[in-house]
Amino acid sequence: METDVEYTEHDGDLEVERLGMSHLSVELGHLYADDFTGSADRLFEQMCAAAGWYEAAKAELSRKLGSRRMRVSTCYLIDDYQARQIPRPVEAIALLLKAAHEAGVTIDYIGRESACALIETRNEFAADSTHEIEIARLVAGQIVQEPPQGATGFRPRVEESGWLCNGRRSPGQNLEAMGEPSRWEAPEQYARSRLGHTIFLDTQLWEDKPDDRIWTCPMLAAVWQLLRLGLLRNHGRSVAQPEFIDFPAAISGPDKNLPLHVKAERAAKLTSDDEDMWLPDEWHKMPAVLQVNPEARPFTAYRTMSIMSGAFLETEHAVRTICSMVQVSEEVRQVVQESADREGVFCLPPEVPDRISYVFQGHW
Repeated sequence: METDVEYTEHDGDLEVERLGMSHLSVELGHLYADDFTGSADRLFEQMCAAAGWYEAAKAELSRKLGSRRMRVSTCYLIDDYQARQIPRPVEAIALLLKAAHEAGVTIDYIGRESACALIETRNEFAADSTHEIEIARLVAGQIVQEPPQGATGFRPRVEESGWLCNGRRSPGQNLEAMGEPSRWEAPEQYARSRLGHTIFLDTQLWEDKPDDRIWTCPMLAAVWQLLRLGLLRNHGRSVAQPEFIDFPAAISGPDKNLPLHVKAERAAKLTSDDEDMWLPDEWHKMPAVLQVNPEARPFTAYRTMSIMSGAFLETEHAVRTICSMVQVSEEVRQVVQESADREGVFCLPPEVPDRISYVFQGHW
C-alpha cells in the first residue's frame, strides 16, 4: 500500500503536501442508483465494456514509458449525493468488486460523489475530532473568468449567479430609443476551436436553496477530476487522502490470499449489529475515497482517463470548461510539476483540461 506523502516549502512559507503520483488514473465508470436496480448482469456488462479500453490505455502508456515501470490506478465514483436508493456501502461495494473480478479488472479506489461537495476530515490538533471542508466551495473560489470585451455588467458574476460560460453570450433583445429591436449578435467563444468555429457553453454550477446550496453534477465531476490530478489542497494539505480499511480477521479467516470480492461478499452478509462490520453502515460516514486494493498505486496521477457512457458527453464538456477556469495555486502546480520533472517521463501539459482524457461509449 503506497502512502507517499511529503511536505515542500515554497515562497510565502506555505507547506504544500506532496502526494504520491501514478502516471495515469483510470475511472472505470460512474455508478448511479439505477445501476443497482437493473438486471444482475448490468454491472458486469459495464465492467466488461470498460475493460477493453482500460487495457488499451495501459498498452499505450507502456509504449510511451518504454522500459520504465508504469504506475496505473483505477477508480469508481458512486453517486451518493442525489441518489437516495442505493444499497448500503458494503453491499454496493461487494457487487462492484464481484463484477470487476468477473470482468477481469481490478478496482483500486472508490469515491463518493457527495464528498466532492463536503467532507469531514480528522483534526490533527485535537484527538477524536473532525472538521468539515467544503471542497466544491473551495474550487468555486478558485474560478477566474475574464469579463468579455464590452461587458455591461448586466450579467452577474459567476460567484453571484452560479453560472459559468466559456465566452460572450448572445445579448438579450433590447428596444432602442425609437422602439426598434436591437440587432441579434452571435455568441462568441473565448478560445475558439481549431477550426475557428464557436461552440458556446453556459453551465450551472450550483443552485441556492433557502437552507442549502445544491451543487450540480458538472461541478462535482470537476472537483473529482481535480482531486485525481492531485491539484487540490486546503492550506497546503490534501483534502481527500484515500483511506484503507482492512477486513476484520473474522471475515478474512486464515486464508491470506482470499480474493477481495469474496471478502466483500462475506462482509455484505453482516448486519449493523455485528462487531465485525467492515465499513460504516451509512454513506455519509464513509471515507471520501476508499482504497479497496492494498497493493494499489497512488490515487492521484499526472493524467486521468474516464470511461463512461456517451450520455455524459455534455456533462464532461461542462467539466472541461470549469477546469479550464480554475486557477490552481502556483505552489500546488509547482509541486506536481517538480514531481513530473524528477521522473522525466513525459511532458506535463500546462492546461488542466489537457491532462484529462475520455472514452465515451454508446449503448449496445
